[in-house]
Formats: sequence, C-alpha cells, structure tokens
Amino acid sequence: MNIKKADQFLLIYFFIVSPFFYFSILIQELSGEVDYFNAIINMSCIASLIEDIFTFIISFILEKKKKRSQVPTWEKMIYILSIFWAFFLLLSFFIPNILGLSLMNAEIFTIVGYFVLILIGLSIRYYSYLHSKFIQQKTKIKD
Repeated sequence: MNIKKADQFLLIYFFIVSPFFYFSILIQELSGEVDYFNAIINMSCIASLIEDIFTFIISFILEKKKKRSQVPTWEKMIYILSIFWAFFLLLSFFIPNILGLSLMNAEIFTIVGYFVLILIGLSIRYYSYLHSKFIQQKTKIKD
C-alpha cells in the first residue's frame, strides 16, 4: 500500500467510523446515561496499570539479560504482587461479572474509548512507518 492509498484509507476511516462513535456518545449524553468524567479517569487508570505491568515485566527481562543491575528479592516480590493485583483490577473492570456486577454504559465507553485510542496510535505509527519508507525510496531514486 503506497502513501496515497494509506492517506485515502485513513481519511475514509475517519469520516465513516468517527461519526458513529460521536453519535453514539451524543445519544448517551442526551439521555444522561454515562458519566464521562469518571469514564475518562478510568481510562487513564487502565493505561497506568497496563504501563506498570509492562514496566515490571521489562525490568525482569532486562535483569535476565544482565542489562540491568540485580533486583533485590523483596523488590521482585513486590513487582510480582503488583502485577497480579493490576491483572485482577483490569479483569474485574473489563469483566465485572467476576464480582457479580453488571456491565454499565460507562465501562463500555471506557473500554471502547481505550481501544479506539490504541487503534489511533497504531494507525499513526503505521502511517509514519509508510511515510519513512516512502522518503527512503525517494532518496534512493535521487542518488
């Protein structure tokens, strides 16, 4: 896929998919069903928990490859407990039936919003990758 087609794809995606997302938010807001402030706070908490999990795992990997100094055993235990606690919190948020709760619109908004933001980030990364490839090919042609 060349750069022009990628631009067209992103533009079409933006103008077709984003109105569905915005109108679904608008309908829920008009009916007063979702508390967006708490949903956005939940999104940032989820991102922070996932970041912490990956940080701890990367710390273990770097120590294993001897690229990081030795981590004390008590600190490893805290990391492992934190990873399990974060997984439990994420699972209980994404699957509230575990705790006997029902899935509410605020959680659905948070989950969908989080994954939409991840997809936007990945599409921007993919676009920059295609753009850098295009520039590399252009400079090779000039040389």
